[in-house]
Order: sequence, then structure tokens, then C-alpha cells
Amino acid sequence: MAPIGGPKGSGIAILMDIMSGVLSGAEFGGTVGDQYKEARPQNVGHCFIAIKPDVFMSAEQFRARMDTLVQRVHGVTPADGFKEVLFPGEPEYRLAVERTKQGLPFADAEKQMFEDMASKYSVPPLALSTEPLNL
Repeated sequence: MAPIGGPKGSGIAILMDIMSGVLSGAEFGGTVGDQYKEARPQNVGHCFIAIKPDVFMSAEQFRARMDTLVQRVHGVTPADGFKEVLFPGEPEYRLAVERTKQGLPFADAEKQMFEDMASKYSVPPLALSTEPLNL
């Protein structure tokens, strides 16, 4: 396991390995099967933690504090080679927003596959556009 974020980051990674692997009865500590390279089952464990913030503070306080954290993280100077510091899931969220507005890009091979399948099953071809949706 490579240390991420120094000792604290490694500690969090180990805690998640305990919660998702050791405690759940799944594989842990680097023994999880590789979904791409191994025929054996991965035996992946999962850990879901539900927290009700309003037990600790009002929803408004929580939102305000989260907004402050987001601003602070976004204000950190990025490492060399990066433009900005993002939260986990933020790039995917941005892509989802873009794809919702612009549509999904398809490679020529994918478009051809859709046409071939439509022909094979005698159904109308997908209506694909080269222009963005601009929703």
C-alpha cells in the first residue's frame, strides 16, 4: 500500500481497509483480486457510513462550513502540472454537466456498430448528431 498524504493518509487508508475488508470478511491488504488480470473472484468488500449532520449542528451551519472547506481546498496552490485542486468526484460531476448539455461523444467505430446493430435487428438507426445539444 503506497502512503498517500503521509502518515494521516496512510492511517485513513488502513482504516478503510479494516472497515471494507477485515471487518466485512472480504479480501484486504493487497489481496483483492484484479478484475482485469485474474480469473479468480475479486472478493471486494464495501463499507457504507451514514452520518446525519444535523445531530451535530444545524443544516445551515453544516452547509456554511462545507462551503468554507470547498473554498479553502479550491484556494490551495496546485501541484506542478495541475491547474486546480478538486474534490473527489468533481471532475466526473463537471463531465456529467457537460455531457448533459452537449450530448455524448461517440467514436466513428461506435457509430458504425450502432448502425450495424440497427440493420441486423431491423430497427431504426439511432438519431445521432454532429452538433452539440446546447441544452
